[in-house]
Amino acid sequence: MQYRDYLVRTLHGDFGTSLKNYRPVYDTIMEQLPSTFKLTVASLIFSTIFGLIFGALGAFHQNSVLDEGLSFFSIICISIPPFFLALLLILFFSIRLNWLPSTAKTSDPRSIILPAVTLGIGEAAWIARIVRSAIIDELNKQYKWTARAKGASERTVLWSHILRNSLIPVITGIGLQFVYLMAGSVLVESIFARQGIGRLAMTAIQNRDFPLVQGTVTVIAVIYVAVNTLTDIIFAIVDPRVRL
Repeated sequence: MQYRDYLVRTLHGDFGTSLKNYRPVYDTIMEQLPSTFKLTVASLIFSTIFGLIFGALGAFHQNSVLDEGLSFFSIICISIPPFFLALLLILFFSIRLNWLPSTAKTSDPRSIILPAVTLGIGEAAWIARIVRSAIIDELNKQYKWTARAKGASERTVLWSHILRNSLIPVITGIGLQFVYLMAGSVLVESIFARQGIGRLAMTAIQNRDFPLVQGTVTVIAVIYVAVNTLTDIIFAIVDPRVRL
């Protein structure tokens, strides 16, 4: 009966009261969620742009020195732990060069750059590898010869046909990255002293504030399902074969 009552309250947006500050959990989460969304969107934009560029360069220069260098760099980006990368970026860009702030400052828009890069660089390398594989797969298909036979230029074949068809599997990956980046904000927000739902969850765990922990996990789960559903819809719009 208690579990039933909890589910009913949750469906109405009532996640209970925090054991630490005695405030409604829902209000506390909604205060921190915009900051995490801002960081997640910035990281997603960064990872998507650089992933598409590096993946396309590697595929169009397959097995060249540039391709090998980009592949090696992507492996490093995927392998390096985010907390270690964050410390390196703070040491280099904040302490030695003094170009960017190391902690979040509402008055300085540059304060989002280091957290976004830390959170998105591994995902950018992951997207680059997907883009490279997808483009190489499309380059081996026969429809490009039909386009060339119809008089299409090499640039048109590459950018309007091959690259466009290669983006279909990337769309699914980008949709999933949004939720992964939001979940990964737990560590990044703590290192850069940035407000957000990730840091809120970390603080709740440390304080053993289980209503707040349950609330943050539930909100992230709902966002995960919503983004996956939206991704499936966009995938069907981009690829007519899915609708058939």
